Amino acid sequence: MAMSLKNARKEIQKAAAKRPADILDNPRNVKSIRLINGMEVIIQEKLSSTVQGGGATSEQVGYSGANTGIKMGHSVRNRYWEGGTYGDDEMDDWHQEEPSPEHEGIGVSAADDEIAEDKDTGKAMRAAALETMYAQEVPEDVVSTCTMPGYSREATFNCSDCDLPGLFCRECLCSYHQFLPFHRPLEWTGEFLMRRTLSELGVILVMGHQGEICPHVASESGPQKLLIADVNGLHEVVVGWCRCASSQTFAKQLFERRLFPASMDRPRTAFTFRLMKQFHMLTNVARTTPWDFVGTLHRLTEALDLQETQDIYKPFKYVQQRTPGELAFPCVSCPLPGINLDSDWEKHPDSELIHTMFIGGDGNFRLHRHHKGRGEVVDPSLFGDDAFYAPNEKYKEFCRIRGGAPDDLADITCRGMKAGDPAKVANSHNKATSGCMCTSCLRSGALFPMGTVDLALGERFVNFDFALTHVLSDILKRGLKRVVISYDIACKYHIHFKKRIANGDYPLLKPKERRQLNERNIIWLVPKFHLAAHIEECADKFSFNWTKNVGRTSGESMETIWASLNGLATATREMGFGHRRDTIADAMNALNFRKAIGEAHQILKLFEKGVMMLNKKRELMESLETALGEEIVSGLREEKNMAEGAQYRPQVIDEPSKMEILKRMQAEETDATGGDGTQKPGLRSGRMTGCVGINIGLELEIKQQNLRTKLAERRNPTTRQELDLEETSRKMSKALEAWFSNLHDFLPADALGRCP
Repeated sequence: MAMSLKNARKEIQKAAAKRPADILDNPRNVKSIRLINGMEVIIQEKLSSTVQGGGATSEQVGYSGANTGIKMGHSVRNRYWEGGTYGDDEMDDWHQEEPSPEHEGIGVSAADDEIAEDKDTGKAMRAAALETMYAQEVPEDVVSTCTMPGYSREATFNCSDCDLPGLFCRECLCSYHQFLPFHRPLEWTGEFLMRRTLSELGVILVMGHQGEICPHVASESGPQKLLIADVNGLHEVVVGWCRCASSQTFAKQLFERRLFPASMDRPRTAFTFRLMKQFHMLTNVARTTPWDFVGTLHRLTEALDLQETQDIYKPFKYVQQRTPGELAFPCVSCPLPGINLDSDWEKHPDSELIHTMFIGGDGNFRLHRHHKGRGEVVDPSLFGDDAFYAPNEKYKEFCRIRGGAPDDLADITCRGMKAGDPAKVANSHNKATSGCMCTSCLRSGALFPMGTVDLALGERFVNFDFALTHVLSDILKRGLKRVVISYDIACKYHIHFKKRIANGDYPLLKPKERRQLNERNIIWLVPKFHLAAHIEECADKFSFNWTKNVGRTSGESMETIWASLNGLATATREMGFGHRRDTIADAMNALNFRKAIGEAHQILKLFEKGVMMLNKKRELMESLETALGEEIVSGLREEKNMAEGAQYRPQVIDEPSKMEILKRMQAEETDATGGDGTQKPGLRSGRMTGCVGINIGLELEIKQQNLRTKLAERRNPTTRQELDLEETSRKMSKALEAWFSNLHDFLPADALGRCP
């Protein structure tokens, strides 16, 4: 039901009476809170009657503190709700807009006076700052003498980075800036201050000799110009190198002056340490990018024409980063063009032997880690990706995409070696890391940079793919043509290797690198000790003994490394992510260092042993040739050249298995007996065939051997063990008696006569 206007007015009057605040006297009044002398003050302003006539004045009617109410009468609007009515003039006032506080004619309160005073102060400060800035563009005295006491030479130079007053002469400016080479001098031309460089004025940044110029600085090419970046811009500085006989390298001399060179060979660009620290802080706090930072330096140097400044973006990117793997101590035996190889190393007659890279890989499940710490975010590795571990973020992304791919076992014939089987790792799902996979040089046993990865659920093909391709990528850059890779399961790992690294979901090598890899001679071999667990066909194809130009390499260097690193296992398994990685990386660095300092002695020892064996084999060969005669020796040499040494390889014989032999015997017995031989009689109740009798005899022989082994290994057995051995012996004796009693069923009479 609709409410009448009278009832609605009464309800609104009751609601208005309950309001906690006082009602404004006039709806045209303005009520606000202002800050006066540090205290909140409630201000109410009402318009004077002149507003209706077009005036614009206002009158302050009262104010109170923040905690006091405002005592005011009822407004015109309130009188309406109390039963009154508007007059025509009041209705006109009601519809007029509220005047702006800044409108001409409106009065200014005490708070406005303070605001106006602040504005005046700001204007005065702005005027003073502009006046000072303009004054700095022109010297105070156009013709002045040097500010330094005792000199009356004409002064035309100033410095934008110094706080010294006045102008200086050229000699005093250069003397004062001898150890401030990155300041920016200004020269008064009579019309304006022109920017100059200290190198143009003759200042040289001297190296060595405690600030004195080197007496040999004029030798060779003399002082050289360098581009040095500081926090105030880029500077062309003339550097006087120390060229004494005992002097350090140019890069080392720059480091001593707290300058970071962009190159260690022939530095032409350098960066001050304070600039690098500033960029480091801006990167962490403001997330400044190298591009923006270098762009700022360019504009500080020359804001009008950026093309005039030399681009330092690439050198700056180089000095702020570390090449992945450079914190790892390298192998000193691996061929490194430009370091330990001559310029014409490719023309060496034994290049295929000398300039071959030998890579060994293996997994270790002793170096696992339990769920300790709070992850890599809280406990990061200080070595990061700059030592032995492959890039962690890329490896995690690779495992996310390709980690679930099963090992491709198609076309694989050898399944005897169990390496790489994830099922052999017990409780791997309960461990943060089940182990690690490493690669090393087979010459010295030194570990390769970026050739190590952690294992999550056992040793998989994809894990070794990631570690191996990072090592191969570095080898491809060296230009080496031959690579020997040794792995416990190389026989089955290598079959689909190129297919896996070119997988479209996550290719491990770039197309150019894959083409280069196809041009290299990659030889896959199995370590000598592990080869015994493979089938006989592997012994012929993947043996170091039957491969040319590998020397006496065993391929087992990783096993010697595990013997050293496994001593850390009890400690690293209880560490956090970064702590464990840094501990292992530090141990690897120490191991590589020991290998390096002992390499010369090891090479000499192996060389002497090789010479001794060569002389011994030569004497044996000569005596054998003398015994055989010239004619036979000539024939053997011709046969060797034709067969390329294949006649000396072990002959692979396709021997039938035990079950194949038994089936063949059973078929022969069936043909001879017309079907009676297919029966399966008991030992005594029926006739035993030769197939069954021989099979039982072989099984009894194996059981006998196992029993002999248990008896030989018996050391202080318990009563239970004694009873088990006696029971096994009793059953064995009973089975042998039953077997011997049936010999006449399948052995001929003459064979029975020769039985013991």
